Amino acid sequence: MPTGVDTCVFWDVADYPLPLGLQLHVFYENIVSAVRALVSLWWHLNLRLCCQRGV
Repeated sequence: MPTGVDTCVFWDVADYPLPLGLQLHVFYENIVSAVRALVSLWWHLNLRLCCQRGV
């Protein structure tokens, strides 16, 4: 985990695929919204989406 990072979210789409019809950007925004609801507003929030094929 990078220095200064307290929380990471990993989503395994092989074992837990996105629901049919759900667009990736909507899924991303849902994760951002859920994390923001759990942290104080003054915290800096930096989320990155990483994709890896064939793993």
